[in-house]
Amino acid sequence: MIRIISLLAILAVGLVVAGVPGGTGEVKNADEQVQKLVDSVSSQIAAKAGISANSKLIAVSYKTQVVAGTNYFVKIRVGVSRNAKVIHVRIYKDLKGKVSVSSIKNAKESDPVNYFD
Repeated sequence: MIRIISLLAILAVGLVVAGVPGGTGEVKNADEQVQKLVDSVSSQIAAKAGISANSKLIAVSYKTQVVAGTNYFVKIRVGVSRNAKVIHVRIYKDLKGKVSVSSIKNAKESDPVNYFD
């Protein structure tokens, strides 16, 4: 019985440290890798968001969710002005590395990036 309780405690600590499988991680500042991911699907983002294909898309922050691949929830500023439009984009990268835009929603600069369908 003590072994079972000890094992459960170890598993619980592991979930707290590693995050819950299928849950999103913490918000992080966008880095070069995330910007490259956004750049790789910029034409899909422009088409789905109804913006110019020439728009500068600047990744601001992101969260990830590990599924059968990885979902990236990215806050993106469209353009370089301080009052630029902000969108949240869900980008899916499958286990083979194929990347696609799953969904987009309008946002405000103050909106935190979170899970969305």
